Amino acid sequence: MPDLRRVLADHDLALLRLIAELWGQGLAAGSQREAVDELAAAMLQPERAAALVADLPPAARAAFETLARPGRQPLAAFARRHGELRAMGPARRDREKPWANAPTATETLWYRGLIGRAFFSEAGRHEEYLFVPDDLRSLVYVAPAADAAVPAAPPGRPLLPSAASAANVASAGPPASLAAADDSVTLLAYLQVITVRAEAGGALDQRSPAPPAPGSDAPALPARHAEALARYLRQPEALPLYLTLLRALGLLTEAAREPFQLIPEKVQPYLQASPAARLRALAEAWRGSPDWNDLLHVPGLAFEGVGWRNDPLAARQAVLALLAAVPAGVWWSTPAFVTALKDRQPDFQRPAGDYDSWYIRAALPAQPHRAAGGAYLRGFENWDRVDGALVRWLIGQPLRWLGLVEVAPTAAEPGFRLTPYGAALLDRAAWDADADPSPVAALDLDPTGLVRVPGAAPAYDRFQLARLTDWLPPEAAGGVVYPYRLSPAALARAARKGITVPRIIQFLERAAAGHSALPALAAALRRWEHNGPEAALLDTVVLRLATPEVLDLLRRTPSVRDLLGESLGPAAVAVRRERAGELRAALAALGLLTDGDLPGGARA
Repeated sequence: MPDLRRVLADHDLALLRLIAELWGQGLAAGSQREAVDELAAAMLQPERAAALVADLPPAARAAFETLARPGRQPLAAFARRHGELRAMGPARRDREKPWANAPTATETLWYRGLIGRAFFSEAGRHEEYLFVPDDLRSLVYVAPAADAAVPAAPPGRPLLPSAASAANVASAGPPASLAAADDSVTLLAYLQVITVRAEAGGALDQRSPAPPAPGSDAPALPARHAEALARYLRQPEALPLYLTLLRALGLLTEAAREPFQLIPEKVQPYLQASPAARLRALAEAWRGSPDWNDLLHVPGLAFEGVGWRNDPLAARQAVLALLAAVPAGVWWSTPAFVTALKDRQPDFQRPAGDYDSWYIRAALPAQPHRAAGGAYLRGFENWDRVDGALVRWLIGQPLRWLGLVEVAPTAAEPGFRLTPYGAALLDRAAWDADADPSPVAALDLDPTGLVRVPGAAPAYDRFQLARLTDWLPPEAAGGVVYPYRLSPAALARAARKGITVPRIIQFLERAAAGHSALPALAAALRRWEHNGPEAALLDTVVLRLATPEVLDLLRRTPSVRDLLGESLGPAAVAVRRERAGELRAALAALGLLTDGDLPGGARA
């Protein structure tokens, strides 16, 4: 830190005389330079310095010690805790006499010359700090911080007994979710089966404009693939996080507008690991990821500008460090935890205590991630709407998605509890599940070609089966089950990739050994190999048109022709059921309104 003479040299002569008066020291010097030397010599007498600090008001003495221990603190953060330092010129200072009229603790220190202010560079940022001059600091005894051997109280409090009881009843079942481990297998299988070209600009979260943060320009899945995957993921809202973490683990590579590519030498060991091991890999990747920016995904916030950047890694690690003090397995109050973090470490994501330079707005309800129309959320008074909202989102989303916490399903009081996996990530317990993997379950076959994969089945088997089949949404009754269907179209796709029927039968004989339906299914597969498709049961709707000429026109219209299937007569055509809504919209754009219901009774 700069020494006392350098600090005093920045003061005008009138302020130097005021400091001398508060020290009980008369100044004989006639110039500012002489006054600096005379005053510094008096202030650096050990007995006088110690006596003056000892006589400070309690609030000012506490503020001095909190600043003297580290030597310096960001001005904004220090002033927020100990009172502002009002900027005044000599005339206003003489008129208002702030040192005598209800000064803040910060001003008490300032007008006694005990602190200075200067700009320092910290972690690439140029911020203004308050500090205690080194030579003055060495003369004054500073009480040590609270005894580190005495553990601090846990942050917050448990849920109220009635809310905890309700949460226990509603959360009966496994203590932690492995949904993320299962979903990662689904995502890898999808990217193996379907050619998906990366899309630049973070299409998955569709923020506009692009947020000024690490990872905001990372390629993502096009919207149509995100919508398709939503049918097969247990936690579809976590898809952007899954994609980021699989890339961080080196299981995927991509370039803008190029297909995602799986890395076989890394994917296979990942799939052959236990579910708990996959979950651990994902959780540790999230904990250490600088590319996943949690703040940018908090709903209700919109981001502007390119002149500011937050540090998602530092913020996440600060929250996890405090979370480690929460008792594992105990239902804990989310509002109380957020309040405790605000009291103990409010600047967890703003090291310089700067609450004014981030361009964050309250997003409009109709445009939750667009920076238009909402008020700017600046100042510490908006801590709960930005910083507090981030903490609540971390608990309710990434920590829950990754099976690290359970969230209390009660409206009386929001709460959470650390799972065994969460305790392990926070070094509160061992990853015991790695040494005791779940029992292996075999595939369940049906002669019709339906294959049901229990959640406890080897992930590598499900990954391989996904390459050979049509996918169906997972079933949740009695434990998650992933159903697939061996259809002629799926078998044809597999054949084009060099996967033969004998290989498929060999796979089923291993993964569903001894199943009673295996002989009949194997026979059906051999018949398909010999004869090709012999029957088709199609789930379609019929589009009837007024005249054959209208159908002929639609067949020649680029926006419509790919939605039309086989002709069922001169003025009727089959349409795949899932594309009926898309066709209705395309016809409306051409000025053709349609009668009838969409699939499932919904109307366009």
